[in-house]
Amino acid sequence: MGSLSIWHLLVVLLVMGLGAYVIYRAIKTRNPILDGSAGPLPVGGWLILLVAGLTVLGPLVAAGQMSQSFFTVESDNPNFAALDVWQRYKSAAWWTFIGFSALSFYAGWGLAKGRTMAVVTRAKIVLWLIGPVESIALTMLLPLLIFGRVPTEPEVFVGILQSCIPAAVWTAYLFRSKRVRATYGLTPKVEVAA
Repeated sequence: MGSLSIWHLLVVLLVMGLGAYVIYRAIKTRNPILDGSAGPLPVGGWLILLVAGLTVLGPLVAAGQMSQSFFTVESDNPNFAALDVWQRYKSAAWWTFIGFSALSFYAGWGLAKGRTMAVVTRAKIVLWLIGPVESIALTMLLPLLIFGRVPTEPEVFVGILQSCIPAAVWTAYLFRSKRVRATYGLTPKVEVAA
């Protein structure tokens, strides 16, 4: 188990490093301060945290949580690993997760590279898709389709409500931020403090 843990750590570090490099290159190539072109403000401040969260950090953290959740269930119930229905559920959950992670990356990449309000609108929609909609799909819809029942434990509903919090906070940020308005061309550059 030790070498497996080190391998997983190396893969996570590699993916994070590549993600950080991609974000850096995307921002640097469109940065009017670095390349001397006129135009909107570069991605910076809290906006860069949102871009990193959508493209790399969010999917990696969610993958780790999902992997840990499956590991916990299988260690508490060793017979589950041999059940065909459990394997189908895990496979469906991972494919669902990959689809939502791709949406997340798409929204983050759009914020990093685009300079129109269309990418901001897309990010707002995707925040709600990768938050509560993904949570509902993984915790209620998949169990209903595969096991024939919806879990009724309070933790499921609390998890869905908790997934609304980051979506609401980041959506409010995208609506209210002067940095966002200046970066995506809604206000002149001079209105935003550095």
